[in-house]
Amino acid sequence: MGVRQTLNENPIIGTAAAGILIVAALVFIFWHLSGDRQRHVNVAQKMYYSDDDGKTYFADQAYKLTPFPGPNNRPAVQAMVFQCGNGKPFVAYLSRYSEQGRQIAEKVTADPRIPAAFRPNPMLIEVKKTGTKTWIKFDPKNPKSYVDATMPRCPGGGTDFPRPVYPPP
Repeated sequence: MGVRQTLNENPIIGTAAAGILIVAALVFIFWHLSGDRQRHVNVAQKMYYSDDDGKTYFADQAYKLTPFPGPNNRPAVQAMVFQCGNGKPFVAYLSRYSEQGRQIAEKVTADPRIPAAFRPNPMLIEVKKTGTKTWIKFDPKNPKSYVDATMPRCPGGGTDFPRPVYPPP
């Protein structure tokens, strides 16, 4: 006797099984959406910055408006640090607010109603590879130069994919 035939002869079994599944699904959904469980979101408390074109870098509070005066009294910008395999971490590119972007960001960060995590806006940022002079703004009509500047590559080539490195909390 097959399952289909059993359910046709005893519809109460099928109805009970469906009811149990529905109740189990509702309990799971309620449990998942309830606030009884702790939820952990990893938000970087610190980021790396550099005031010497990425030759060295230091950790400081995240969400700083760059550039800002660094420890050597030079403008510090965000340093995007990566590592390939077990190699030495390196600064792949630098990031800062454009002049117009900084003015907008200063106004936004002054508004206490906007959570800090939502304040940075990539459209206000410009980037550059370490060792180059030109800062690049994102251009939606021609994003290639921006993408090339922000694509990390392992020093000396290699097949490893660079992974980001963050300062300890």
